[in-house]
Amino acid sequence: MKWWADWLVDNPRDNARCPGLTPIKLYGDNQPSIQLVASEGHHERTKHANIYYYYIKDQVKDGCIVLQHVGTKDMAADGLTKPLDEIAYRRFLQQVGLRRPYLTATR
Repeated sequence: MKWWADWLVDNPRDNARCPGLTPIKLYGDNQPSIQLVASEGHHERTKHANIYYYYIKDQVKDGCIVLQHVGTKDMAADGLTKPLDEIAYRRFLQQVGLRRPYLTATR
C-alpha cells in the first residue's frame, strides 16, 4: 500500500474530508491489513508503522477511500506481480479486459 499512499499524498484530492467526491476503492486480498486499517485501536505490532499508513487510515475514516476485500483468486494485480499458469493467465486477461492474441497465417 505504500505506493498508493505516496500517490495520494502527491495528488491530494480536493478534500476537506472529501465532500461530494466519490470514494476511491482500494482492493486487497489481505484481510488482516484491511482489518488493521479499519480498527480504531492501536496494536503493539503497529508501533513502528510508517506515517503513510496512518494517512490511509485517516482517509478511510473520512470516507475518501473504501477498502474492499477481494479473494486471492480474483486479484487482478497478481498478473502484474507473479508468474501465472495458463488458467490464471487467462483469468488475468479477462479481468483487465484483454483478449489473447491469436496468430493467423498471412499469405
